[in-house]
Formats: sequence, structure tokens, C-alpha cells
Amino acid sequence: KKEEEKMKALVWFVSVVMALIYISVFVVCVFPNADFFFGTVLGYFKMMLMSTVLGMVVLSYHRIITTPPGFVPRGWKPSDIHEDEAEEVMEKFRRMDSDNIDSRERQKLREEVKHFKYRYCVKCDAFKPPRSHHCRECKACVLRMDHHCPWVNNCGGHYNHKYFMVFLLWGLVGIGYGALMFLVKIGWMLKNISDGVPHNMTPIQGIIIISNFCLILPMSLGMLSLLVYHLELAATNTTTIEYNDRYMAMKEARRNKREYHWPYDFGWKQNLDLFFGKSIILWCLPVPSDRWNFDPCHYPTVPISPTLELIA
Repeated sequence: KKEEEKMKALVWFVSVVMALIYISVFVVCVFPNADFFFGTVLGYFKMMLMSTVLGMVVLSYHRIITTPPGFVPRGWKPSDIHEDEAEEVMEKFRRMDSDNIDSRERQKLREEVKHFKYRYCVKCDAFKPPRSHHCRECKACVLRMDHHCPWVNNCGGHYNHKYFMVFLLWGLVGIGYGALMFLVKIGWMLKNISDGVPHNMTPIQGIIIISNFCLILPMSLGMLSLLVYHLELAATNTTTIEYNDRYMAMKEARRNKREYHWPYDFGWKQNLDLFFGKSIILWCLPVPSDRWNFDPCHYPTVPISPTLELIA
């Protein structure tokens, strides 16, 4: 019930913000120029464009909050692990999480399990595949977990991380389109003042424009920085959680004069292709990628070369 209330509050907040921007554009730009927007082909085109952008924002947001990120299947276990080896791994991880050991022994166990080939989640009491992590909010291990986003009350994972980026993209397009229409309105007003022609901007419209810019400026900066950051992650086939591990591994390899390559990095073009889809048209749409046709418990990796050090 608490999760449902949180979700409803988030949906209402985002819906109100989007509705305010959309209504503001109508009050300031559309209604005062109704003859153009509802009486000309170009006006109808602009109305359709604005409605399409809003529809994509709403649909993308709906997909990110309703699509599960993908959870580790119950009872999943590495196919190549033997029963006695599985028992040893479980025992080590469980003991490390126990309250009955001192800090020195816990640190020793941490160093020991760090080099294990297999990964184990003590909270789920189950094995977990590479790239999966336990989410405290979802109370489960998420496949290719990126982060838990409070604004969508959901984890970004294998099956919905793309929708998060598509939402950011269309949100920025919508904000940019609204800001452009406001700027055109201001430009026409300044031109009319310069030409000595009476302008048609009312004080209420001026207040709406100023209020919207105060709202959308910090929003657009935050969304743009997130989009750029996540595009960088997608181009290197890295998640937010893995970013620091990858950076530290590369730094360590350089210090030891070794060549290092992230095991999931197939090159930016293939990485983006793997993340968004084979067709560029699909990249901007909140639809599943046509490249998600592999088992997310076994992510494809770069073939190992003797000259490369691969750290998963």
C-alpha cells in the first residue's frame, strides 16, 4: 500500500508539471493566435507536433514506471558449478554476513570472496549472475541493474533502462519546444515594440512565461546532464554501478602497464545497437529493443585475448 501511494504521488507530480507546461503554451501562444493554429496547414502541423511530443513523453514515462527491470529467476544457479563448490560459496558468503564474526575475519572473507568466480546474494540467499545487483527498494536482485530511480519508483535494469533514456530525450524535446514557442512570442513582442506597433502580450502571459522558465531551466539542465551521462554509459555498455569499477580497473591496469578492456564493450556502435535496437528508428521509441534476444543471465562478452585483462 505504501508503494502504491508513492507511485500515485509521483505520477500526479509529473503529470501536473507536464500539464502546466502544455497549458501554458496554449494560454500564451495558441489561444491568442487561434486563427493561425486552427485555421492554417502550418498551424495544424505545429499542433500535431506538440501533441505528438506530449504523447511520447507520457508513453515513455508510463513504460518506465510499469515495466519491470528484470529480476534474477528464482533458483538460478551457474550451469558450470558443482554441488560441493556451490555449498562452499554459500557458506563463505553467509559467514561473511554473520554477526558472529569479528571485523578482521569479515575483512579476510571479503578479500577471499572478491576473487570467487561465482556471485552470491546473502539477502536473497541465492546465486546471482554477472551484472546483477540486489536492490534494497525492490527487495530483489535486478538483472543488469543501473540504479533505483525515486522519480519513477522503479529500478533501471535490463528490460527498462532504454525507456528511461527515451523519456529523458522526449522530455527535453518537449521542454525545448515549449521554450522555443515562448521565445518566439517574446521576439514578436520586442519587434512590435521596436516598430512602434502595439503588442498583444498581457501581464498574465508574461508571468506565465517567467514562471515556466524558472521551472523548465533547472529541469532541462538536470535532464540533459542525465541523458549525456547515460548515453556515455550505453556507448561503453556500462551501468552506473559498474562505472566506478570500470574506471578503477582501467586505472590499475595503466599503473601496472597492462592493457585493459571492459568485457562487455564491443565498440560504441555495437554497444548502442545492443542497447537501443538494430534500427535507428527504434532508438527514439519507447518499444523493446529488437536486440534483447539473449538470456540476460548470460550477457555476451568480448572474446578474451591473451594480451587483454578482462575484469567482470
